[in-house]
Amino acid sequence: MSSSDSLIQIRDYVQILRHSVLTIMVFVVIGLGAAFGITLLKHPVFESAVELVVEQQQSATALTPLFAPVSRGDATGLETQIRVIRSPAFVAHAVESMLTWIKASKGEADIDSISAAMPTTMEMIDNAMRRTSGLEAYVAGRSPGSLRGELRAGLSVAFLPRTQILRIKTRSEDADFAAAAANMTAQAYVDYVEATTASSTQRAFLMLKRQADETSRTIKSSAAALLEFKKRAEVASMTGDPVSSDGDDSYEAEKVKQRLALGNAEIVAMRDALDAVTGDIDLLSQRYKPGHPQMQSLLSKRKLLEAKIKKETDMAYTQWERAHLEEQGAVEYSMLEQDLAATRRLHELLVGKMKEIDLTRDAPGARVQILETARVASRPASPNKPLNLTLGAVSGLMAGLLLAFASAFRRSNLISLSTTEEDLPAPLLGALPHVGDEELPKILHGAADHGSPATESFNTLRTTIEAILASATKRDIPEIYRKIILITSPDRGDGKSTISTALAQSLAKLNKRVLLVDVDLRRGRLHETLDVTGDNGLSDLLRGGEGIEPRKVAANLSFYSRGTSTTNPSELLASSEMQAFAESAGRNYDVVILDSPPLLPVTDAALVARYAAVRIVVARSQRTHLAACRQALSILQNLGYAVDGMILNDVHDAERSYYGYYRTSYYRGYGGSEDDRK
Repeated sequence: MSSSDSLIQIRDYVQILRHSVLTIMVFVVIGLGAAFGITLLKHPVFESAVELVVEQQQSATALTPLFAPVSRGDATGLETQIRVIRSPAFVAHAVESMLTWIKASKGEADIDSISAAMPTTMEMIDNAMRRTSGLEAYVAGRSPGSLRGELRAGLSVAFLPRTQILRIKTRSEDADFAAAAANMTAQAYVDYVEATTASSTQRAFLMLKRQADETSRTIKSSAAALLEFKKRAEVASMTGDPVSSDGDDSYEAEKVKQRLALGNAEIVAMRDALDAVTGDIDLLSQRYKPGHPQMQSLLSKRKLLEAKIKKETDMAYTQWERAHLEEQGAVEYSMLEQDLAATRRLHELLVGKMKEIDLTRDAPGARVQILETARVASRPASPNKPLNLTLGAVSGLMAGLLLAFASAFRRSNLISLSTTEEDLPAPLLGALPHVGDEELPKILHGAADHGSPATESFNTLRTTIEAILASATKRDIPEIYRKIILITSPDRGDGKSTISTALAQSLAKLNKRVLLVDVDLRRGRLHETLDVTGDNGLSDLLRGGEGIEPRKVAANLSFYSRGTSTTNPSELLASSEMQAFAESAGRNYDVVILDSPPLLPVTDAALVARYAAVRIVVARSQRTHLAACRQALSILQNLGYAVDGMILNDVHDAERSYYGYYRTSYYRGYGGSEDDRK
């Protein structure tokens, strides 16, 4: 596995730790110091706990589920008990009991007024409270409200897992108050369970009694209603009248009569005769007046038929009503009888439950026993100095290790002098040292000291590139492009423009005609580096500008700036004008250097790579990721453009030990002052 992959092999761990011992120790000391400081700043807090066992008791004659005690598996019931203990009213009761005990210990109150619990429980609490010798001094001058707030803030309640043991824990800055608060809270819970069990049984008994009294009254009223119905039935049987008659609505009665008439053949025949007589009357009324004998005869006949129809209809309705009311009476009697029987059974059940509760009212539904009272803590629970210091040291150690391995991981992913040739995506043509702010302008303008490491490095790079240019004649490259060099980088900030300028200055000193072209039409800044104006540059020339010539920036060195800003840089670089420019430059100059945009952000470098015989990628040491270099070179290689090599820029002295020797020995011997050479 190669070191360029983001994995650090096991054999490198010792080396990483060895180089990071000082950093790790610094972090350990910082962690210890932070833990010690936090421990000193925190106030000591004391902790006390009391444990109670909650025994659920239930009589053999169980009551309804409403009054069954809470079981251990009932999470809702357990949470309810915990919330009750932590409630403000409960805490207030515990504080009041504590203050009452203090008064009782001084003879100012009766200790029996503290609790109505069993004498053995109260005796345990009293003995435990006598061990809190500093309690009276701590609560003196403090209001009950502040004591309640302190108790509630430090109170924690929980049932121990898989048990019926309740642990009440309290925390306070005073050890005596913590123990007293835990004991009095436990005593308050004992009181609460006793009172709740008794009151719930009493409430159940009273509720059943009210229901029994209500059913008793219902039995009496139902029996009276049944007796009254029987009397009315006897009278009805003697008179032949219906049992009861509520008087039907007249509209409903007429509807029933009409329905009965339609089902009676005799009434139907009389209605047909009535219709015939009515028809004759209508015909004769056109010829005779009502006083005519025939008219009078027909009118008398119609009146007689109407009377018979009404009589027969009323008789049919009377028979139907009697049968209907008799049927209703039978149903009503049955319902009254059933209601009376059901009410009597319910009354018997309620009376039986009342007897059961009356027998078990004195037996508690739950019993709470204090297993161990709270004791006054001899040392604070927090801050735990040994634990804090251990955690601080471990945290510092982990932070130091994390930083050491993160730094090693980062270095393993960044290109540097330690990167092996197998891991580099292209041959390494040269490594250029870091140049200070004072020396950089001299290099860019060709005025650097001849013996400086930076100048010598550029001279070495110049020799390498000359050799590559010489070998370009043997390649399958058009002769017109064999003098063109493309210098690019994976991303911005890698230093390609600095290297392009310095290399152009170095080549110009060999009396070669050199043309430096800022091909970055988007963000090019070479004109600022060379202290010339940026107008009338490459973009203007490609857009058809007339009379645009390169600027002379040094002996044998000409320069084309990027020109006026444009909105279509890619189209200009891919145009036939760019091809004509490259061919013209190749004919008129010994060396042409194209300072192109970076490869990863835009595609401009790939567009002009076709015109170059030599293609070089610049990477910044300890900053450019190796994966970015590989991706950038793959862009050119996928288009069929070979990359001749890479230049590692901005190499600091610490990366290679020989740089230190270079500066102190070589430079002192050949480029320093007379005093330095001694």
